Amino acid sequence: EGDIWKYIEGAYDSDGDFSNSGPRLCSYDEEEKKFIKRIYDHLGLESSIQTNNVYVKVSSADQFFKNVDPVYKKRRP
Repeated sequence: EGDIWKYIEGAYDSDGDFSNSGPRLCSYDEEEKKFIKRIYDHLGLESSIQTNNVYVKVSSADQFFKNVDPVYKKRRP
């Protein structure tokens, strides 16, 4: 239960990377990466599981940032 975007905000606040190629949630835990991928799929975000992260594709970055903007502003490079 709870707000999915708030969960993502919390995850990015501790383990996120807002690179130019797309936001990434860093993890080496395979189950956690699959879980995050399912969340992104549920939210309609295009994403990809990488070796050490799940990354939101550029095509979905605007939708992502619209919903996690408070965290992004705090951590903006």
